[in-house]
Amino acid sequence: MRVLYNYKPYEKPQKARYFQTGNEYGIDKVTGLLGWSKVEVETIVIGEDDTAYIEELKEFRCCDTTETNYGEVVLLPLGFHKSRLLEWLKLPGQQLEMFE
Repeated sequence: MRVLYNYKPYEKPQKARYFQTGNEYGIDKVTGLLGWSKVEVETIVIGEDDTAYIEELKEFRCCDTTETNYGEVVLLPLGFHKSRLLEWLKLPGQQLEMFE
């Protein structure tokens, strides 16, 4: 199956922490600005494309009748925008890699 949007898989998955939009709307205590709350999320990243870090690949049937690939089943990379990344974390066992 073809993967869309210039997806580049990682050799080994990586763990990351990023900001996700929360469910509360109000004044931010740090900045004093009005907006949606932010929630820190930890996830496993399996690859990236030009603008996002990818958490999963989902089957998708192209349903736009004006496209040449109408009806084709492809893999759609889903994840979060690169600007939301806070830090890379270590997966269990990665601490010992520097001694190999």
